[in-house]
Amino acid sequence: MSAPSSSSSSTRGVLYRISRGLQSSPAGRALKRGAKALFPAFYYRLYEETGAHNPPAAPPPAAEVAALQGDDPQRWTERLTDAERDDLFVVRTFDASPEVIRRNIARNEAFLKSGEPVRSINWFIPGPEHALFAGVRTILRFAERLQTAHNIDTRVVIYNLPNIPPEKVRGIEEAIPALKGRILVYSGSGDLEGEIPAADVAVATLWTSVYYVAPLKNVRATYYFIQDYEPLFYPGGSTSGVCEASYRMGLRRIANTPGLLEHVIAEHGGDGTAFVPTIDRDVYYPPAEADDLRFGKDPNRPVRVFFYGRPKEARNGFLLGLEALRRIKARYGDRVEIVTAGGVWNEKDYGVEKVLKNAGRLGSLEEVADLYRSCDIGLVFMFTKHPSYQPFEFMACGCCVVTNVNGATTWLLKDGENALITETTVASIADTVGRLIDDPALRRRLAENGYRTLPKEDWGVVIDRACREAGLLPPAAP
Repeated sequence: MSAPSSSSSSTRGVLYRISRGLQSSPAGRALKRGAKALFPAFYYRLYEETGAHNPPAAPPPAAEVAALQGDDPQRWTERLTDAERDDLFVVRTFDASPEVIRRNIARNEAFLKSGEPVRSINWFIPGPEHALFAGVRTILRFAERLQTAHNIDTRVVIYNLPNIPPEKVRGIEEAIPALKGRILVYSGSGDLEGEIPAADVAVATLWTSVYYVAPLKNVRATYYFIQDYEPLFYPGGSTSGVCEASYRMGLRRIANTPGLLEHVIAEHGGDGTAFVPTIDRDVYYPPAEADDLRFGKDPNRPVRVFFYGRPKEARNGFLLGLEALRRIKARYGDRVEIVTAGGVWNEKDYGVEKVLKNAGRLGSLEEVADLYRSCDIGLVFMFTKHPSYQPFEFMACGCCVVTNVNGATTWLLKDGENALITETTVASIADTVGRLIDDPALRRRLAENGYRTLPKEDWGVVIDRACREAGLLPPAAP
């Protein structure tokens, strides 16, 4: 697995600097908006690959207060910082009245009491980077299962990206043929109910989608498929507050992991259904004993450490990990080999070219699993309320898990039993990983216990049980 070429990283860096430069003036921002309208495929690629961010223009205020925003509203909005402009966009765009909340609570109670079967369902998803990975793949598993195993007319609605390149949609359909012709792209016309066919159930899958789903009048029930506690993606403030409100909109909850559901209930009341994700055992499995050179069997082989390194995602503690890995490499030298994956970035940009190799964003699940099988230790941080899928995949591939203290993940990860849990300081992380580098027997014990921890069920069983408990499927026959 090779790291991304320095030339491609350099190109991305230039594009990023251009994008940020355009953002610094009203004329530049107008030019970027024009580029987005005229060249959507290029703009989408620029945004996805560089993370360049153009705070969108906020919609006008509500009609009843339009006359109260000052004599020159354009002037004061142009003076806002990027963060303030983001907040203004959010508070004006994502809104819901108390009546919407009351209606959701009432119709969802009536739906559950009726016992009538679900015949159709619309899943509202954000435009995905890739259909095969992480949370989007989980949503699509549920959609595929309800369509193929239970004959529920299923549609997937991309609600937030009207200019999504057609090849992105085709990529989803190729990955999941059962959804071919069932992926709809909302144009942003303002007439969601007129554009997207009605369904018995509408499912929100990201906090922004709740504000599309909650007001719908042409559905019998609304659900919220929760895969992380998303207010923690933002600093405390207007945006995180609007995000928090999405959990109190009266939608029925289905949560990915029990720790996440417990946190949502503790913060916002109510109830819900939780499921424990499982593993594709055809993809994620430990190496054959004869081929396994880990656990000190080959004294000349360096201990291999994997780090889930994503600089764009604050919840994965990228810089914290890099500083700890510098210290580990300084301490152990050639006794340790460090590799990262999960994000496209160049080692030289962070001064770690002598510390580790970045494999970038891998193209297939098989490549991911092969990389995990080659490693002794898997280091992953998650500073929100879901463990991420990495610990499951590490365990399935026979790799020891090291992760941070997180009260929402203790149902899965037990310090000294199937993982090592580290305090989130550089010295603590380096010492924790160092314990495993120095102790092959500890690595083997934790890897074996981790493998035994994993759920034994396949995804079909997990999905059916969650949907029955949530009321999307009828109870199982006795």
